[in-house]
Amino acid sequence: MYRSRSGYYWMYFIFILFIFSYIGFYVAEQYYLWSAFIGILFGVMVFFLALIPFTDYLANRLSRFTEEKELHAKGAFKFVLAFIVILPLALIAFSLFDEFGEKNLTKALSYVPGDVETVEFMSDGNAGVWQNSSKEAAAELHDFFGQYEVKKMSDSDWDSDVSKETGLMLTLHMKNHIIIAYIYENRMHLLNDGNYYSVMNGPIDMEWVAEYNERYN
Repeated sequence: MYRSRSGYYWMYFIFILFIFSYIGFYVAEQYYLWSAFIGILFGVMVFFLALIPFTDYLANRLSRFTEEKELHAKGAFKFVLAFIVILPLALIAFSLFDEFGEKNLTKALSYVPGDVETVEFMSDGNAGVWQNSSKEAAAELHDFFGQYEVKKMSDSDWDSDVSKETGLMLTLHMKNHIIIAYIYENRMHLLNDGNYYSVMNGPIDMEWVAEYNERYN
């Protein structure tokens, strides 16, 4: 298989396409591009009109180089093959752990306080919604949420009855996107991707939340 040109081509093509797709998907996840139709359409167009042709070009060049230099006959080439197999498997394992393992609440929200232009906040018992463009308010809230670890939970484990729980609705306005989440004492619903999370070291201190709400409201 590896001694044929087509074998080298497909080996490189699949590897390169996987790496580019992995990076592209990660970037799209960070900016919530999959949550909008225009983002999905743009991603599909880039994949078929740019990514596949460019991958084809690189795979052809690499397969020709491998054949011309007879790299397959050298013992060191087996390390290249091992790398091509192991790296995708390692990235998949890392992605699964990152997706379903414990993570910081701020990482689940996927924001840094310096990128926040406006914090919009509504807590239980407060009929109004306030907005604050203070970097101090954004940083303080980020530090508070940074104390907590969350883990993704299945849709079936989520109880939609939140009448007996204290919580808040948080909206973070960034330059290019908005993050919206319902955060309760022991769980969180992130509207951007529709995922549910359980707070592993909760409950979240809602007395602090109420005090924060009074100071910046």
